[in-house]
Amino acid sequence: MILGRKAFEEKSRESEVQRGRVEDRNISVIDTPGFFNTELTDEDLQNEMMKSLSLSYPGPHVFLLTVNLDTFTEDDVRKIVKKIGKNFGAHVLKFTLVLFIREHISNREWMVFKSRKTCQDLISHFRGKYHVINSYSDTTEIPTLVETLDAVVRQNDDQHYSNENYAIFPVVRNQDQREKVLVAKTSEYLHVITVANL
Repeated sequence: MILGRKAFEEKSRESEVQRGRVEDRNISVIDTPGFFNTELTDEDLQNEMMKSLSLSYPGPHVFLLTVNLDTFTEDDVRKIVKKIGKNFGAHVLKFTLVLFIREHISNREWMVFKSRKTCQDLISHFRGKYHVINSYSDTTEIPTLVETLDAVVRQNDDQHYSNENYAIFPVVRNQDQREKVLVAKTSEYLHVITVANL
């Protein structure tokens, strides 16, 4: 969606990178299998999270947590905050932006949802950083999303996320992955990792 086109397969089992130019910016989006992928073991998921970091070398600028309001539950808040902290460390929260997708929700319903404690709790975990779009397919909303991503980067003084636990990236197994890592290392991109689709 950020790149203005459908770039990833739904419910993929592997982290993958796609790049493009949006609003005069080079953007690298790394899609992860998501924390609630039932086809992966905990170890497989951990490996994919580490791979996503290596694909965004020297580290992502923003983690994007997408929340579909049609399927979101209060229990998801606790689970996702815990899983993000476990996989990336507590300081990842300052690099995370919550993206609410309100495809089938009216303005009035959104305002009611936004005022609920569940929503306020989720947003507070991520230091108040969130953005709302009407649908995955509306490309007219991309410029404002990119502005919000840039605002998160500025709040973090243009720093990349880094975590000592992930200083050594996993061994890159094949030539295709090596090329992707090399491109990421040598290019100036706004790196965005999607960590979950709720």
